[in-house]
Amino acid sequence: MPDKKYEVTSSDSVVALGLYLKGKIPTVDSAVTESSSNAVSSAAVCSYVNEQISKIGGISFKKVDILPDTGDGKYIYLVPKSTSATDNTYDEYIWYNSAWELIGTTEMDLSDYIKFSDMHALTADEITEILDAVWNS
Repeated sequence: MPDKKYEVTSSDSVVALGLYLKGKIPTVDSAVTESSSNAVSSAAVCSYVNEQISKIGGISFKKVDILPDTGDGKYIYLVPKSTSATDNTYDEYIWYNSAWELIGTTEMDLSDYIKFSDMHALTADEITEILDAVWNS
C-alpha cells in the first residue's frame, strides 16, 4: 500500500471511518519494542521512555483552602475557585521549579456538546445512504 496522507473534514468523518475499517488508510504501529526499526520507536527511545516512566513514583491530589508557601511535587493541589458560581470546582496547581504552576481546573464547560434532544434515530434509508457512501468511495 502506498504511503499516503489523507485530509479528512468533519463532513467526511463517516466515510473516513469506513475507509479505515476497509484498510485503505495505513495505520501506524504504535507498539514500542526494543527491536523496533522505526526511529521513533527505536531501542534508545524505548529505553529512555521506560526509564523516565519508572522514575514516576505516583501522583496524588491534595485539597487545600489556600496554597501553602511551598509544595510537594508528588501532589496536584486543588484550591477552591473563588466565585460562588463555581461551587465544587477547583484550580489545579503543582509545585515546579520552586514555584506554583497553575495547570488547569476541574471546571467543565459542556455548552458546545451535543444534547440528547438534538439527536434523532437514523432511518433505514439514512443508514443505507451512509453505508453506500462508505463502501462505494
